[in-house]
Amino acid sequence: MLREYRALKYEMTKKNDELSSLKHNITMIEKRSIEVEQRNSVLEDQIDQVNSLLEAEKFNTRELNEQLGKAINEKNELMT
Repeated sequence: MLREYRALKYEMTKKNDELSSLKHNITMIEKRSIEVEQRNSVLEDQIDQVNSLLEAEKFNTRELNEQLGKAINEKNELMT
């Protein structure tokens, strides 16, 4: 009877250790998941900012092309 009790106690200790290890692993995974979500949020914000800058550059390029076209037309008119 004592031997069975000790065997059960040993098994309970092993299972408690396994449970503690699993809880620790879950906590680490959740922490990592939060870190990844935060990093993704920062990256998404940076992507939005870059996209806004690209749109502004496209607008500036169109403006410059229009000005260049007008300048070329004026030059051509002056030369004729």
